[in-house]
Amino acid sequence: MELSGNVARWRSFMVRVAVIGLDGAPYEFISSIMDEGGLRNFRKLVRHGVAGVLRSTIPPVSPVAWASISTGLNPGKHGVFGFVDRAHRPYSSRNIMGLALWDLLALARKRSLCINVPFTYPPYRVRGAMVSGPPCPKDEPSTYPPGLEDELEELGYRIDVRLPYGGYRGVREAVFFKDCLSVTEARAEAVLRLAEELKWDFLFVVFTTLDRVQHVFFGRAIRESPFYDRRGREALIDYYRALDGILGKLLSELGDDTVFFFVSDHGFELLRRFVGLDNLISDFLARKEPKRLLYNLAVRAARRLRMTGIIKKALGKAGLPSSAHGEAGRSGIQPGLGSIYFDGPERELRELIGFLMAVRDEEGTRVFERFYLKDELYWGPELHKAPDLVLVPRAGYEIKSRLADRFEDVRPAKGVIYKTGTHMSLRALDGFLAIYGPGVREGHRVDACLYDIAPTVLHMLGLPVLKDMDGEVLIGAFEENSEPARRPVREARLRIGRPARRPRRAGGSMPVRF
Repeated sequence: MELSGNVARWRSFMVRVAVIGLDGAPYEFISSIMDEGGLRNFRKLVRHGVAGVLRSTIPPVSPVAWASISTGLNPGKHGVFGFVDRAHRPYSSRNIMGLALWDLLALARKRSLCINVPFTYPPYRVRGAMVSGPPCPKDEPSTYPPGLEDELEELGYRIDVRLPYGGYRGVREAVFFKDCLSVTEARAEAVLRLAEELKWDFLFVVFTTLDRVQHVFFGRAIRESPFYDRRGREALIDYYRALDGILGKLLSELGDDTVFFFVSDHGFELLRRFVGLDNLISDFLARKEPKRLLYNLAVRAARRLRMTGIIKKALGKAGLPSSAHGEAGRSGIQPGLGSIYFDGPERELRELIGFLMAVRDEEGTRVFERFYLKDELYWGPELHKAPDLVLVPRAGYEIKSRLADRFEDVRPAKGVIYKTGTHMSLRALDGFLAIYGPGVREGHRVDACLYDIAPTVLHMLGLPVLKDMDGEVLIGAFEENSEPARRPVREARLRIGRPARRPRRAGGSMPVRF
């Protein structure tokens, strides 16, 4: 392992950095609660630090965004484009290319404590400790070094809330909310316990439960929403109050020498309607096959008459082919979560874009707002792994793989949870950023993008920024005469590939050589 430049001349500063991830926190909604006099600790961050919008990736989904935050790289370099790859294999810590912040800090002999950062399973050897984040098998944490699981179990620590296989439905509201609070409080207790017991220069924890709470209550908390109700708004604000109290504890107990970065991976928005992407692709393919088109139209009419089974059986006997799930994949069109892998001539891809661009729902509203080819969004050596087309729906729509029909409205259910929040449109790009601590300006607005977090953390710790990082150091966040503001930003080129992210093993530590 080598770093260009003279490592011995790197300066080390008596400051620690804590990145506190707030999954799905939207700047605008938090600001509205603060304007009403709530969230004392959030207001402290804004008044005595810098704050603003943290712009997410496209698509604004957690795996893509958290990998960008931790590496400072765009997806074309870190290689994560969704929850699963083209072959429907789930991404894990082994798939993230490049070096995450904790990998880089190990090279500088600094210790990191990583807790619940998404896609850190399986955990691997780091200089410090790692508690894997979601997704994890059986929702149970895995750690490096081994043995931390026992201590976490004593705290009642869990990776995620309990949801049925079908997702956000069927659970009593009170049970769901209590579970969310329990998971959040246990996470906070684990952070404070491990931060006290272990030596660290850099801490990175993500509170993912905020995302789960907002998927249920966000649409009920927005006054202009058709699902607005006072009880739903109070539930979401109550959760934010609990989170605000936890932030206060972190600020007071992690030390005066700590610079805090509060970041979210994306914002949030009201959810009104689901869109079946595979259904739409079936319709596109059916244009070239009249029998399949007739089948699709007949089944759609049958659903409205609640005679789907009878009609399907009759159509089958008549020899009309179905548009079964998976047909798109067999045609060279593989739909993902808001993206499409396309194996065919560019002319046909353009035809597909034109078809999807014209799609309107039953109310006559265009469903999609933007379409991006992969090289319009990403760049780097992993670009060949990216989806060929990324779709951005209009605000209020969520793309699903396949539905009973092309569109499905959100259906309220009394007393049990149902999904009213999502993060897929351009509106959901606006996340939350606050930086607070020694050397940070007070009461200043700073807007940034996810790629800026990693280089700013490195600069704050007195380390150079890698030349291939896609963000920039947020110099405007520092006090004018502070040391980080006066010190020139240094750059380095790292002559090493991605680390060998081997599964955890007892004993030893990550070897560090310059």
